[in-house]
Amino acid sequence: FIPERFIDGSGGLTSDTVDFVWGFGRRACSGRHLGEASVWAGMSSMLATFTFLPAQTPDGEDVAFKPKWFEGLPSHPLPFPFRMIPRVQGMNAETLTQLIQSSTVDEN
Repeated sequence: FIPERFIDGSGGLTSDTVDFVWGFGRRACSGRHLGEASVWAGMSSMLATFTFLPAQTPDGEDVAFKPKWFEGLPSHPLPFPFRMIPRVQGMNAETLTQLIQSSTVDEN
């Protein structure tokens, strides 16, 4: 991992998005910015609220796996085993459901 590859000559961040996925010119996807912002919001929310760890066997040992990728124009990882643990102690499905419902806008 070489994080400095994302820094340009002036010290700012480079754009690491893949333009060909969104199209070019008049055929460019009109929802590109909404799509990128939605993925960013979802990922940052998950990373802020959960710890992601390797899956475990029934004996409590971590499951070793080798990442595999779908090879195509938009390359993406194939499904893999993992576990998500809430970062806040005592968080359970009922509490999470209440938090989600309290943060949504009532349409009525």
